[in-house]
Formats: sequence, structure tokens, C-alpha cells
Amino acid sequence: MAKRFQNQVLRQVFIHDSALFLEKFKALIVSDLHIGFEEVLINQGWLIPRTSFQEMFAKLKTLVKELKPETLIINGDLKHEFGVVNKQEWRQISELLSWAKTVSNLVLIKGNHDVLLKPVAKKQGLELHDYYKLGSFFITHGHKLFDPGDCKVVIIGHEHAAVSIRTSTRLERFKAFIKTSWHGKQLILMPAFFSLTEGTDLLQENAKSPYLTDTDLENAELWVLNDNDEPLYFGKWKFLKTVERLL
Repeated sequence: MAKRFQNQVLRQVFIHDSALFLEKFKALIVSDLHIGFEEVLINQGWLIPRTSFQEMFAKLKTLVKELKPETLIINGDLKHEFGVVNKQEWRQISELLSWAKTVSNLVLIKGNHDVLLKPVAKKQGLELHDYYKLGSFFITHGHKLFDPGDCKVVIIGHEHAAVSIRTSTRLERFKAFIKTSWHGKQLILMPAFFSLTEGTDLLQENAKSPYLTDTDLENAELWVLNDNDEPLYFGKWKFLKTVERLL
């Protein structure tokens, strides 16, 4: 398949790494950065290097340099900790937001982890939104249900979408973009932009988003990110076993 088809979800909607690019509006969407998660794991005794934020930040800068978006949308869960804004979160979030404001119109959508994000955003002169509309696109984090009105496409994060694929020796999990239908609209689930976990296989674990309570995921279409973060189109989820050899 041509690379352009492999990363095309809808007309003028393309996958780039763990982000979505709405070509018509020159809008780049990332979801679930979970800044501060690295520090939580370290405090719990995990032996991991303190490099995930800088790696994620570098990846975002590369995408912005390549795609030159007019609008950058952070679709919820910019931070990780619920009850506090620790020093690492404040410093790293401030660094990212200060840069992002200089390269595009920045839109911050509130996620369930962003309970205490408002003071950081306010200091940067930014508002928090429950959702954002661009033409026929309705972008919201996904933890709460909001009416998309006459928008035809709903884009959510929150679930850290992933898929489990069986190889010859083991079951591996990969980040994935999932497209399905919801109340007569197209619904696109994005994977998490941070890299410390692959995410949630929604066929094996219970979905949390109210947008998925009555959604037929087995008939959803999949774009799976390989080890180089390149999307591979896998067709419908229920036919996954026939294409597992691609990875």
C-alpha cells in the first residue's frame, strides 16, 4: 500500500506518529501527554531515566517543524497528577506551553487529569476548553459526554487506544488509531502521545469513555503504530488475526 493510504484515516485526516493532522485546517492534535507520570513511577520505585519528557517534547517539535500547523490542539491530560501540581509538572508544562504559543494558535482541552491545570494555563494566558470545533470536527478529551451538534466527526483521546497482536512467540501491545461510528457520526480514538505505556486494548479491558458505551469496536477500523511509530492499516478489528504477520 502507498504510505499516504496507510496514514489516511479520513479525507484530509492523516496520522503522523501518535498525532492527527487535519490538513484542511492545518491543525495538529495530540492527546494524553501525562507530564509528571515519569516522576510518579520513579517515586514508586521504578528504575527509569528522567528522559521521557524531553523525548516527547522533541517529538512534538519535530512534528511542528515538518507539518507547520496553524493550530496545535492538546486534547486533554496534559498533566498526570490529579491532586497536585508538583514542581516537575509546573516546570515542564510551562516550558512546553511557552514554546507552543510561539509556533501556532494553541488550544488546550481539559482532560480528567487536568483538575489543577488552570493555574498553569492562566499564567501562560491560556484558557481551558471542554471541547473545540473545527468545521465538521468535534474534538474533546472523551471522559465526559458533550453534544457535538451537527459536527460529523468526533475525535477523542482518554482511552490510550492500543491493540494486542499475537506474534509467533508472544502477545504484544501497540498503540493504535481506531475509527468507528457513534450515533451516526465518525468517531476517531487517538493513542496517548506519551511513551511510557503502550495503552489500553479496548477488546480486552473495559472502556471508560461514555462515547464507547454503545459502540461496536469489533467492526472498527485500525491503524497500528509499528516500532518506528509508522501507521499500518489493519482493516477491521475483528479480522486482526489474518494480518498479525504484518508486524
